[in-house]
Amino acid sequence: MKTLNTLETKEINLLENNFISVLNTSERVLTAVASTIKGTSFAYLNNYYSKSSGKVNNYLILLGFSLENALVKDFETITNKKDEVFENFKGAYTNELIMLCYDELFLSLQKRTSSEEIKAKLLAENDSTMNRSQGQNEAFTTLAKGVTLHKETKQIYIFGLEVNKTFVEKREDVKETKSSEKTILKNKIKLFLDLKEGKIRRFNFEETLISLQGLKIQG
Repeated sequence: MKTLNTLETKEINLLENNFISVLNTSERVLTAVASTIKGTSFAYLNNYYSKSSGKVNNYLILLGFSLENALVKDFETITNKKDEVFENFKGAYTNELIMLCYDELFLSLQKRTSSEEIKAKLLAENDSTMNRSQGQNEAFTTLAKGVTLHKETKQIYIFGLEVNKTFVEKREDVKETKSSEKTILKNKIKLFLDLKEGKIRRFNFEETLISLQGLKIQG
């Protein structure tokens, strides 16, 4: 009974936020439960269906992590691993392409981990990286740790760091979008360096059953 009272109190507090009024019952429960997270918490997404791939997977994700700290660690990693990147991919790709991909990843992380003054200057200069980052931030409202609301669609998303993914089934064939060689190599570099930015995900709550803080909540 004590747990229920805690959740009820959390939900009452959340109702003061204008966005909460658009949520259905399961979304309110998810938000209330997520608001009890102290620090970070693992969540399990069961049978998550991706419309873009047509596949169903199970995910273990980390909620409440610091995006800023993750990007700072990524920047430290890519700064210190330039030689390893070239050594690992030489022969498979041209030196020019490896250099281009490495530089673009490095510059993107450098911008996103810079001071607020530099970020503001880049935005004023219409920098594409910062515009894209700000656009993502402005599109969502954070309701609780790991729970965000898309302002335009009013859909709830679970925001977290992917720890593990297990394939369940392929539900339908979806025509794959062909990626450029540069995009493919950049993704391979992220994987090779174990960059956290490549594992930061948003999951549509409607497509899954989530286990969080000892409770199961159906989207």
